[in-house]
Order: sequence, then C-alpha cells, then structure tokens
Amino acid sequence: MKVIVHDLDPEEFLKAFPDLKNREDVRIIAETEGSIRKCIGCFGCWIKTPMQCIIKDGYDDIATRFAGEEIIIISRCVYGGYSRFVKNVFDRSIGSGTPFFEIRNGELKHVLRENKDKIYPNFSVYMYGNNITDLEKEMMTGLYIANKANMGPETTGELHFINDVYEEVPL
Repeated sequence: MKVIVHDLDPEEFLKAFPDLKNREDVRIIAETEGSIRKCIGCFGCWIKTPMQCIIKDGYDDIATRFAGEEIIIISRCVYGGYSRFVKNVFDRSIGSGTPFFEIRNGELKHVLRENKDKIYPNFSVYMYGNNITDLEKEMMTGLYIANKANMGPETTGELHFINDVYEEVPL
C-alpha cells in the first residue's frame, strides 16, 4: 500500500494526479474529512484504545491509515518543519508505537507495535516553498532523520526540497 499525506487542495491534487483516484493500492490522507484537531497528549491511543485516537474528528484511525509499504509526504516547509496538517497527522499517529522505550542505533526510541512481516516503509518527503533557507533545510533534515528512525530500523527513503509539487513529485 502506498500512503500519500499532503497539505494541498484535495481537488487540485486529484486534477494534477488523476491516476491516483480510486486506486486500491493508494491511500491518500488529506484534509478532506474536515479540520484535523491536534493531539492532546492523553495517551489513550497507547493504552485505552491502541492505534485509535479518542478524538472523533474523522482522523481517529489515522495511525492505521498512516501505515504502508511506501509513505510519501508532500508538505509546505514551515519554519523548517511540516505544515500544520501534516504535523498533526504525525502527532495523531503516535499510537502506532507503544509507550515503552528501547535503544536503537544508540538513540532512545519508542518500541514499535508488532511488525510480524518485518516490513519497513520507503519514506519519502517532498518539502515545497519559495525561498526555503539553509537553516530550514538543516532543521527539516534533522526532523526527517528522526521520523525515519522512528518508523523502524530498516526504513529507507529520501528528503527532497522542491519548488513545484505538480512537476517535481513522481507519483
């Protein structure tokens, strides 16, 4: 399953990438169910209802929808990080891990929920925006490395800084 998370206008996105519409092997996560509320840090998705957020706003199953063999993020670069919507998707999908910790590659990480098939995603991020500064690129690179490490020890992928989403993202 290919998962695409983006902060673009959903209608424009599907006009630009019409081949993605109604494909069973592609899951698109966009702000189509209404506004996504921010994580409140209650740990319900870890303890009470694993992988299910207690906030019922159309994104309560985001941890399940965010999982796939290939994860592609398309986000506007905002102060060296993701846009509001994409950051909320990451925050609300924290239930895909557990509240327990382990040391992986010398860093403290959350223990992942059971991954029977040991399939780790190809995680590609496309950051767009005019005049992304070197400092923003450096900050985003650190965030990307941390996100990739959190997805599992064998997660692959690349970070890209682009100007035109519709011409530079190979979907």
